[in-house]
Amino acid sequence: METATNTHSERAKGGAGAATVPRPARSGRPPGRPRRDAGPAVGREDIVATARRILSASGPEGLALRDVARRLDVSLATVQRHFPTKDELWRACVDAMLPGQPAPASRQASDASVLGAELVAQLHRQVGAIVSGSGVAAAMWHDTGRGAEQRLAYLSDRAGALVEGNRQRLRAAAAAGSLRPIDADVFLALVGLGVTSMVSEPEALRRLFAIDLDEPGQVERVANALADLLLNGVLSRRNEEGAR
Repeated sequence: METATNTHSERAKGGAGAATVPRPARSGRPPGRPRRDAGPAVGREDIVATARRILSASGPEGLALRDVARRLDVSLATVQRHFPTKDELWRACVDAMLPGQPAPASRQASDASVLGAELVAQLHRQVGAIVSGSGVAAAMWHDTGRGAEQRLAYLSDRAGALVEGNRQRLRAAAAAGSLRPIDADVFLALVGLGVTSMVSEPEALRRLFAIDLDEPGQVERVANALADLLLNGVLSRRNEEGAR
């Protein structure tokens, strides 16, 4: 009886004869650290999409790789495998925001119908990219933080190449007769800066004009309407109806 009691006492005290008590599983990452990779794989597009949302809300200074990782619930190393630095991720956001470069306008400069169709398609892509990007473009152009000069230089180079391509296309379309002569620079400024300013004020759009870009189909609706207005104006359809 005494032996049994002693053995029981040793086990209770954690002695050599004590039963092994399993340790509780570690609860995981320390607070504030993104967890290690779990769940669906995260790719470049997911990272860029998340970064663009941060840029729209907080501007370039608010963009941090660790915050992107937290929002995606992955490790910082996962983000860094795709984008080792914040600047590389920022440049990827610029590239994703801008539509593809148009084909050279001189390729079929004598075909007015082809030039007109290509101009419509390119303008629609550009407006659609700006609308879907919402406040990202505005946040980038208003960048005044540390390193802003280098970021703005990259943004200007990328956007400037698109502007020049569209400038040449507009002039070629006018020369071919598919478009009346207009001031290409003012028109392109209206498309780029005007649409950017418009969609960077979602609260005003919603309250004053009942346009909610978060609702399904609204981005496409606004992009289509803007492309139509920019190319056809307000009076052209009335004039066509009056001539019938």
